[in-house]
Amino acid sequence: MTPTGSAARAARVDEIPMNITLRRVAACAIAVVAWSGLALDVWVIVRHDGMSPTTAIWSELRYFTVITNLLAAAIFTSAALSERPLLARVSGSVAVPMLMVALIYWSVLYPQDPPPSEKTVVNLLLHLFTPTLVVAYHLLAHRLAPRDLFARGRTDFGELVHRYAIQQSSSALARPLSMASPASSMPSPIVAASFATTSAAAALSTTASR
Repeated sequence: MTPTGSAARAARVDEIPMNITLRRVAACAIAVVAWSGLALDVWVIVRHDGMSPTTAIWSELRYFTVITNLLAAAIFTSAALSERPLLARVSGSVAVPMLMVALIYWSVLYPQDPPPSEKTVVNLLLHLFTPTLVVAYHLLAHRLAPRDLFARGRTDFGELVHRYAIQQSSSALARPLSMASPASSMPSPIVAASFATTSAAAALSTTASR
């Protein structure tokens, strides 16, 4: 059966050639913006909270925004240094979560932000500039319509979950029973304690009846 509509476009996007120079320049610009936002975020925390850079980095890795921007920075840095085109499934895998970051921030978190400060520049970089550039790159580089962004993202995410489930099931079935840990054949402490308690009670009962 021949795919039609968005499925056909999604199947062809990885085959669309792209100008190497323009692609690398765009990827470099996105990487610079992403790394700048992350670096400025750490600098603001170190300056105002008195943390060390290492502690600040670890504390920021708790946030989905930072993880997503870090992923975008790494992917587009690699794309800027490589002569191979960035596949649509790769750019799409970061474009969808970046769009989520922007939508959630500007619709929910932005009204609660404090007055403008150094953190405002960080928020603009992490929640506006980088997401916009990543989504624009994904759509323009692979000639996708905005509706194809979500269709491709759902396809890639579903495929990832499916592969992970198959891998975990295969590993569990392939593991031989003989490789089970010796500790699994030992009685648990709860069972041993219960057996000891039962034996002691029986002994006391026998002693009392004499």
